[in-house]
Amino acid sequence: IVKIAGRVVDENQTPLQFCNLKLGATTITSDVNGVFYFNDVSVNGSRAYVSATKNGYYSSGRGIMVKNGGAYSLEICLHKKITPYTLNGTSGGVVTTTNGCIIEFPAGCFVTQSGQPFSGMVNVYVKYLSTDDDKFALQYPGGDMAFKSSNGELFSSLGFGIMGLSIEDQSGGSLNLATGINATIKFPISSSQLGTAPISTLLMNYNEVLGVW
Repeated sequence: IVKIAGRVVDENQTPLQFCNLKLGATTITSDVNGVFYFNDVSVNGSRAYVSATKNGYYSSGRGIMVKNGGAYSLEICLHKKITPYTLNGTSGGVVTTTNGCIIEFPAGCFVTQSGQPFSGMVNVYVKYLSTDDDKFALQYPGGDMAFKSSNGELFSSLGFGIMGLSIEDQSGGSLNLATGINATIKFPISSSQLGTAPISTLLMNYNEVLGVW
């Protein structure tokens, strides 16, 4: 049982109101100042994860180590989805961002949430976070840089940067990649990591439910 208070902001530290926040089975909404408060909420284990969502923003959240009866505070940063790149759902295509990210979508790769092929126009939203950014630690999804290994053990890692990617139809409905079809993702790493970066590394994905990579 824990108490957790906090605030939701955007990348410019502007408070975000009416965000949906979830801790365990409890869901609340941030107020006009972006502030929220979970009072006496039950969590599983020693790590609590608060997820945050808001229409028009990438989902995120922060995890912290907790003890029974403790009171904690945290801040969650949500990034706004800016002007999307547009692709034809049938032919696919390549998205190249101004900061060097490249996403290649093969033909016929998009499907709806129900798994049906999608042939309309596709909006692709892309957000890249470099480890060189002085706000990287505050904006990092999960917050505590928690990774889960294949055997279920948690460990901490900085990684080589983060790409947020959202694929939607023209009405804002979420789209997926068809089973068995992959998109190719390329993004730069920070200059400070070039000297120590391996030739290849694992591509980790963020679990928005558990708040771990």
